[in-house]
Amino acid sequence: MLVPRQRVAAYGVLERHENVLLVQAPFATAGGLLWFLPGGGVRHGEPPEAAVQREFLEETGLAIRVSRLLDVLSDVMELPAENWLLHSIRVIYLVEVSHEAREPDAGDAERVGWFTRAACRELALMPFVATVLARAYP
Repeated sequence: MLVPRQRVAAYGVLERHENVLLVQAPFATAGGLLWFLPGGGVRHGEPPEAAVQREFLEETGLAIRVSRLLDVLSDVMELPAENWLLHSIRVIYLVEVSHEAREPDAGDAERVGWFTRAACRELALMPFVATVLARAYP
């Protein structure tokens, strides 16, 4: 029987010239590298806005500010290798670079890249990223 676990994470959508910034990282159950929105786990007592700023800086080297909340997603995934039934709550923000923009670097990620939404459809995306990029937010 899989052990139930819960994780809260915060991610940022950063767009520039109709391209979105994604990071590539290994994901155990997929057996390969998948593309994510920059972001990650919220630490105990940490506001989600602070978590997305911290994770964005760690993964891309870019300092960002949170513009607004776009969505909150919830999904459950079996992770047999960890013996977990993982419930992920994902807080998605629209973000912008907080000072003079520079090219992002990989930081904690394997790779960082800018992609059009059309090009994203051809990438190996985490399912929640595909959901976010398919939605038209007001």
